[in-house]
Amino acid sequence: MQRRTFLLGLASVGVGGGLVLGWAGQPPDLTGDPAAFGRILGETTLNGWVRVAADGSVTVAVPRADLGQGATTTLAALVAEEMDLDWRHVRVEMPPQARLYANTTMLVDGTALLPEAGSGGMADFVRQLAANGMRLPGMVATGGSTSIRDGWLPMRSAGAAARQLLLQAAAAHWQVEPASCHTEEGRVLHAVSGRSLGYGEVAPAAARLSLAAQPVLRTRKDWRLLGHDLPRLDIPGKVNGHAAYGLDAQPAGLVFAAVRMAPHAGGEVQRVNPDHTLGLPGILAVVTVPGGIAVVADQWWRAQQALGGLDVSFTVPAQRADSAALRARYRALAADAGATAHVHRKVGDQAEARTAAGHQVVESDVELPFLAHAALEPVNCTARLADGQCEVWAGHQMPTVLRWVAAKAAGISADQVTFHAAPLGGSFGRRLELDMVVQAVTVAARLPGKAVKLVWTRTTDLCSDVYRPMALVRQRVALDAQGLPLAWHIRVVTPSIVQSVLQRLLPVVASDLSPDKTAVDGAAELPYAVPALRVEHVLAPAGLPVGFWRSVGHSINAFAVESMVNELASKAGQDPLAYRLRLLAAQPRHLAVLRLAASEAGWDRPLPAGAGRGLAVHACFGSVIAVVVDVAQVPAGFRVTRITAAVDCGQALHPDNVRAQIEGGLLFGLGAALRGEVSVTDGQVRLHNFDDYPCLRMDETPPVTVRLVETPEMAPGGIGEVGVPAVAPALAAAVHGLRAGEPLRRLPLQSTPI
Repeated sequence: MQRRTFLLGLASVGVGGGLVLGWAGQPPDLTGDPAAFGRILGETTLNGWVRVAADGSVTVAVPRADLGQGATTTLAALVAEEMDLDWRHVRVEMPPQARLYANTTMLVDGTALLPEAGSGGMADFVRQLAANGMRLPGMVATGGSTSIRDGWLPMRSAGAAARQLLLQAAAAHWQVEPASCHTEEGRVLHAVSGRSLGYGEVAPAAARLSLAAQPVLRTRKDWRLLGHDLPRLDIPGKVNGHAAYGLDAQPAGLVFAAVRMAPHAGGEVQRVNPDHTLGLPGILAVVTVPGGIAVVADQWWRAQQALGGLDVSFTVPAQRADSAALRARYRALAADAGATAHVHRKVGDQAEARTAAGHQVVESDVELPFLAHAALEPVNCTARLADGQCEVWAGHQMPTVLRWVAAKAAGISADQVTFHAAPLGGSFGRRLELDMVVQAVTVAARLPGKAVKLVWTRTTDLCSDVYRPMALVRQRVALDAQGLPLAWHIRVVTPSIVQSVLQRLLPVVASDLSPDKTAVDGAAELPYAVPALRVEHVLAPAGLPVGFWRSVGHSINAFAVESMVNELASKAGQDPLAYRLRLLAAQPRHLAVLRLAASEAGWDRPLPAGAGRGLAVHACFGSVIAVVVDVAQVPAGFRVTRITAAVDCGQALHPDNVRAQIEGGLLFGLGAALRGEVSVTDGQVRLHNFDDYPCLRMDETPPVTVRLVETPEMAPGGIGEVGVPAVAPALAAAVHGLRAGEPLRRLPLQSTPI
């Protein structure tokens, strides 16, 4: 463990200027006070996660945002399985914000514990401190592929506790021993007498009881719901149009705001003359907002059209980003031995290993561009201020922080802010940001009592994003006589995402939290056997705001590391699969997915002329995935003809949804690898829509095969982001197989002729 990791663990529980160290040794309350979920007339609340209606239907608290990732269904199934429910009678509801629903796993993932830290002792102490850093302020959040991992124990415990109370209450009613009773699909049964009671009948009595014994969680062999392909709870509303997204909010007294952002990143309004615009039909106000100017009207299109004629000028920052200049700067930093580099992991002695090698040294520089999130639902937020209260309607991943930020913008306290959560029409990390909330609340403050729906255009969305950062990864690997690595040096040159986010939200602490673990995610955890390893991050200028993008640093470092492994195999004259299997002998999960993916793809079968095939394996968010990509030569270059993947996510609680998320992640990553690039010139991003920032089209989408490898003894791993990182290096290797010359080391690949 690094000293910084321990200190960050301590800092994470700083509350009100003091450290609450005592919490580190206290087990959390997993089931929670029933008041946390609220009380509804005609329903009985058994704990913070469960309400039972008189008809026996059960409502489960699901505090994670619906991003389309299917977590709502699996989280509800955690409770339903332990309660022994009939799935047809399960409902879900977003609960009020409370400490019980804090996502403790997000900060635990960020503690930068190295693989050798293991478990137990100080490592577990730091993890507990980090968990309490989320639990103490009640940090409700969705992201980092943590929803299922975080809910795995609390929600099962809540379901088991509710079932135990219901069983106790029925036994008391019949005046029999609880041990003589059992449950079955929403009913308590007494086998000897043949009597039974529905959960709805016995719930009021159960709510008055205390647990007589600690409930025991059901074993995997007894599962009826988990591990099976349940109908997703969110699909019907999304198919029939009943699902209401943030963009669909329709509170009373609604008016509309359109926004024009400063053309240069970091610019603000310098001067505005609203007189002409305010005289146009339907125009209600012109409001300066952070980063730009908003026009408010009775119709959104009127507001948007009025922006075009608005007399406004913006500041131009002295330091302006430029993609070409940044690339040159990153190359210089990568080559500068004297550059300040934060060492995230150091194993063995690099100099000693290189001397012992005495053979070939392979070097590479891998370059990756800025990327936009480009979610289908445009950036939007609706806000209303009236009588000292603020209401916000949006799809968002950080409702706790949203309330804090909205309160600051409105000049009120956070307990005066009500958040109306909605499903998200895509996010990929974009709706972790609060810019749209601050702008909407700022405008609403000028129009008290009016609900203001603020909507960005696609152009504004693309040109004013918080981007996946540009990066350069320099690697130097010394090989032994068999072509196996003896010393591996990885230097990641990129901005700090965490620092950039904190500069927007908590600037007072932003400069104190470097280095950033996300910068080396996927490199610091290098799974390959190598005697000497050094992984370091050089903090580089960005020039643009950067943020969390699906799979974060793994999308950068998996491409670098796996591309290097493919190069090393080539240098050694070995098959890329056999080379990996040799280096991963101590990694059984990696071996299993590699073998399955290769078998499914027909790795051992000869390729026809004009075809290429590439391979990559990567571990992230508690899961491991192997990907094989097949390509074919076509007149215009190449075409992806097939993707085959095998994934081990521990226990696959909803197999069909796991496959769906992996398919989506693979195609998301494929589109980015082929054409994803945001260029900035003189501080300006010049994009318009999906015509110049294209996503993968249906006619370009190859057949995708996903196979699951389960590790039943492990808790579930994450899945929503796991499909993204490995597809790019597998694609690059496949395309390289079609041509002679140097390996492909720069994304996007479609800019590289073949």
